[in-house]
Amino acid sequence: MLKSSQWAFFLSIVGVGIITITMLILVFGFIGSTFMEMIVDSPMGPMGPSLGAGTLGFLLFLYLLIIGLPTWFLFQFATKTKKAIETQDPILLESGLRFHKFFFTFYGVITAFFIGLNLLGFLGILLT
Repeated sequence: MLKSSQWAFFLSIVGVGIITITMLILVFGFIGSTFMEMIVDSPMGPMGPSLGAGTLGFLLFLYLLIIGLPTWFLFQFATKTKKAIETQDPILLESGLRFHKFFFTFYGVITAFFIGLNLLGFLGILLT
């Protein structure tokens, strides 16, 4: 159990790093595209319509939900389980294992959603 919590802690830290780098790339990419759009006189910009701030905000929210929430679940599992093992606290261990369950439940729901989305796409292709 201790080894599992150590790996979960490592993966959660890597997840936070990936989230941070991706968010920086997206935000600075948005800022760069806004400045480029201000330079060009065309209302559509040089490459056609660009994403608005609302669309970018929605995509960032989805990204944080799909990637950030499980990373937080892993971090909570890792820290609570490690502390529970060190202090021999069964209530804290139960809390840590609950986050472990949340992690796998979340990914199960996301997996089922995307499998359904793919099946719906295949059905749409077959019907056209």
